[in-house]
Amino acid sequence: HKTKHNTPVIMLNLDVQPGSGLGFFRLGMPISEAIGLIEEHNTDISRVEIQYHQSEPLERDITLNLVGEGILLSFDPFSQRLRLIEVHNLARVLLSYEHTVFSGGGMEPTFAQVYNTFGPSYPGDYDHENNRYVLQYPGLSFTFSIPAEFRHLYTKDTNELPMEMPNGVSPLASCIYLYAGGRLRNPTLPPLGEGSLYYQPVLARLGQGVLFASSSTRAAVSSTAVAGGISSSGSSGSGSSSSSSGSSG
Repeated sequence: HKTKHNTPVIMLNLDVQPGSGLGFFRLGMPISEAIGLIEEHNTDISRVEIQYHQSEPLERDITLNLVGEGILLSFDPFSQRLRLIEVHNLARVLLSYEHTVFSGGGMEPTFAQVYNTFGPSYPGDYDHENNRYVLQYPGLSFTFSIPAEFRHLYTKDTNELPMEMPNGVSPLASCIYLYAGGRLRNPTLPPLGEGSLYYQPVLARLGQGVLFASSSTRAAVSSTAVAGGISSSGSSGSGSSSSSSGSSG
């Protein structure tokens, strides 16, 4: 649709929470909850694409791509819980940390600005393959594009921070990643909240029923249903097995 030139652009305002989430998107949330939140904010979020790998659905992440906002939500393919948040177009959203805006609304996310907002960190790593400098905090990483003429300044043997290039310009952040656990290369899922019924271990005992391990709740099965289950399964061996429940209740 056509946009009038005098119509102000309303940007999605999101709070960066290292190791926890971005705005209303929380690491570890089920994909169904994320879709519900997107529907609630449909006036702020322009278009969403759901992407998954058809030939390897349990090997590759399921992603929700917020096209207009430049945000990619990656979900573990097995549990379908959010494990990685990527903001790859910082010009399209307003980002803040502890009530301080550091990107958007006229504020450019320069290396100096990010460093002043989030505080000192260990020297980052220069990714020679992708020509980017990676600055890491617990549960949070920034990538910065380094101009070709200055890339030789950042090697494995140097601890130089690209606070400012030799030409006096501080590089801009090109991408932000939020994740739980240790480092960006190996993000992990946060533990489920206490009392959560989502994707909890289930112990099934023939003739007795099923036990939801995390809540110690038992669901009894009638003898008729058990008998029918035995005749249809035709299995032998141990009388108990363990599995996982993807149900939210």
